[in-house]
Amino acid sequence: MKRALSLAIVLTLSAAGGFFAAACIGDEPGALPSTNADSGDHDVFNPGLDAGDAGRSQGLPATIPGLVLWLDGDDPDRVRRADPGRNENVTAWLDKSPSTPPRHFESVGASSPLFVKNIFNGRSALSFTRLSKQYLKGPSFLGLSGAEAFLVAQTKQYVPPDAATLVSYGMWQFADVGSYHPAHDNAWHDSFAYNKVEPGKPPEQGLFWPPPANEMFTPHILNVISNAQEWTASVDGIQRGTKAGSFGFPNGPTVVGGTLNSHLSEAAAPDDFFNGLIAEVIVYGQKLTTAEHDAVASYLSTKWGISLDGGK
Repeated sequence: MKRALSLAIVLTLSAAGGFFAAACIGDEPGALPSTNADSGDHDVFNPGLDAGDAGRSQGLPATIPGLVLWLDGDDPDRVRRADPGRNENVTAWLDKSPSTPPRHFESVGASSPLFVKNIFNGRSALSFTRLSKQYLKGPSFLGLSGAEAFLVAQTKQYVPPDAATLVSYGMWQFADVGSYHPAHDNAWHDSFAYNKVEPGKPPEQGLFWPPPANEMFTPHILNVISNAQEWTASVDGIQRGTKAGSFGFPNGPTVVGGTLNSHLSEAAAPDDFFNGLIAEVIVYGQKLTTAEHDAVASYLSTKWGISLDGGK
């Protein structure tokens, strides 16, 4: 059976409209006011963000060697908020991996995502609103020669009136080109740790694939493997595509909840922000073995209530 992509992303999509979409992940007005203006380069983070060792490196992902990033939306001790219980705007998402220093992500968008309890299989997650331009910025991941990642998320259903309209949901950016779930053509575009640049041309994207309707609008785990030999993406254990590898992380910051493509101006891509829930992000600094991959995939499947329909 085919093995799932080394980067696992779980995406949950709600039906258009409805109380859940309106209350938690809609485009409609009502986002809390901005409290986090982008202050520039965030490669070096405020040491005050460090919450110490409490809650770090505990759980199955940390038992597998090579863990370089672990963001867990269901661990309230690792999700910094403006005023827990009163103002759930997220100011920082703290890394649970054993990385030294830890790779914390700070909220620097026009406004902050929200920490929402009992929303994802009875667990907590971060809710992002596209029109409010909410995203988290983290440090670079230079010095690695390969990576495998897992992301658990939920995207609001969106069908653009015209495929030529540049409205894309930027999921994250761990490459020179961001990843969109979905992009303006209703396909998933992902470029996690893919770095192929030719002189005089914009950076090349990893892969894009049109997901079936039941995949686009239901919770999923996206898994991606990136190294010099291969770039492969899978959803819920089903491979969606593979191509020759061209590994590399960006020199600058990384992003969760949006994209900051350096080769595009904001005027050219004004809507590259996520609209939905992101529950968990796990990144390893190498391609996992089959046994390691299966252990992490099973952990995510059980924790977030997502069935793994495909083979490994």
